Amino acid sequence: DKVRNATVRKDLSLEPAIDSIGKNQLRWFGHIVRMGNERIPKRVYESKVEGRRRRGRPRRTWDEEVKEGLEARGMEWSRGRELARDREGWRKLCRALYIV
Repeated sequence: DKVRNATVRKDLSLEPAIDSIGKNQLRWFGHIVRMGNERIPKRVYESKVEGRRRRGRPRRTWDEEVKEGLEARGMEWSRGRELARDREGWRKLCRALYIV
């Protein structure tokens, strides 16, 4: 017999993968916002790619994914960046935004 993924997740009390990914993206976003400017991840995050891009639709950036995740849960991008500076507050907010 076939068992649907949704049934297995429900039986095992697992959150959907997309929620897990979104929560981890927000957690990492908080780390990057609080990092010093000399740190490599922060420099890469704030860097701009030079040169010409390939033909076709532009690829989605990590920034766009985080922004969409915040806005889907009713929070503006600028407010998210502001709140991410407080480590404990950001941790609580990330948990609250992804309660299943």
